[in-house]
Amino acid sequence: MTRAARPARELVVRRSRWVLSYWDDDGGHLCEAVTGRDIPADADDLALVAAAGDWIDERDLSMRVPGVSWREVRARVRALARAGVLERADVPAPRAARHADAWRHWGLPALWFHAAARGASWAAPADIPDLVRTRAADVPPTALASPLPAWPRGRVVTLPEPAGGDEVFATLRARRTWRRFAGRPVPRGDFATLLHASFGVQAWMQGRIGGPYAMKTSPSGGACHPLDAYVVVQRVAGIRPGVFAYDPDRHRLIRLGRGGAPDLRRWFPGQAAHPAAAAVCVLVARFARVQWKYHTARAYRVVMLDAGHVGQTFCLVATRLGLAPCCTGAFDDRVVEQALGIDGIERAAVYAMGVGVRPAATSWAPFADPADLPRLTAPPITARRRTCRKP
Repeated sequence: MTRAARPARELVVRRSRWVLSYWDDDGGHLCEAVTGRDIPADADDLALVAAAGDWIDERDLSMRVPGVSWREVRARVRALARAGVLERADVPAPRAARHADAWRHWGLPALWFHAAARGASWAAPADIPDLVRTRAADVPPTALASPLPAWPRGRVVTLPEPAGGDEVFATLRARRTWRRFAGRPVPRGDFATLLHASFGVQAWMQGRIGGPYAMKTSPSGGACHPLDAYVVVQRVAGIRPGVFAYDPDRHRLIRLGRGGAPDLRRWFPGQAAHPAAAAVCVLVARFARVQWKYHTARAYRVVMLDAGHVGQTFCLVATRLGLAPCCTGAFDDRVVEQALGIDGIERAAVYAMGVGVRPAATSWAPFADPADLPRLTAPPITARRRTCRKP
């Protein structure tokens, strides 16, 4: 039935299209995938939600759930409506739920995964060593014996020595994650080069079908380029600290709001590197750029792959410029998205890269603590092969 076809004597509700139910050791659950909210549910809740596939008022709904009193149905309906599991005919759908309609071609599993992956608990840095040791104790010894897989037996094909004399290979080999930086600002020219080479439009192409398409330095599925770069400047020469959006076509920063740089410790709880960086770039996926073209949930995977491509490009360009890059997917989604004014459904933060000036007299600083120095235990196999070769 339609909303207008029947007067609402009582609440008129229907099940949200973005709700799924499941059972685990703790009992039944209803998951509202737009927000990722998980609601404990008993068999009567599940039966009530299953019966509300189309608009129905509470009286009629109570008749479809035998054994549950009218008063109990009414109380449950209101609780489930507050949780977003049931939609009300007399109340407009929340903005996030309206934006979720763009996910209809990708389906409930894709949106559920997106919402479920946004929440995480963060360990304090001091607790991480004990946490890793505790978890390692539960892993079978064979899983920790070697970081390399046990290759099957077979005929071995020897490959030529790898090339590596030019700048491209040198930059690839020099790329490292840095988590400690000098207090000096990043030069403005280097910062501009880093942004343009990582996120900027290099050219426009008119395709045979559709277009124009942006050409960038990183590949993107279908040339959709769904990722926007938001930049937090803390220490860049000639740029006042603050939050910016990067315009990839005109190569410019657009200041968001009037405040300075936010407290990045709230954005990256339990981490020291990104809050200490001279600048942080957050990649925000604008899903509609992909959803119009690809109506399969696999495209969500491609958006995540795009973020990895761009992150590696950022790290390589920063390395070539002699800067110190770092990347992370560990941030508080809701804090970041609220600061950037995005809803997490239509647009969502998916990756973050930081950059700073390398500390003096340091070849590599992968740890925030200066006393915690890296130690390379063995050269790669190609280097060992060369050192063992007979004259």
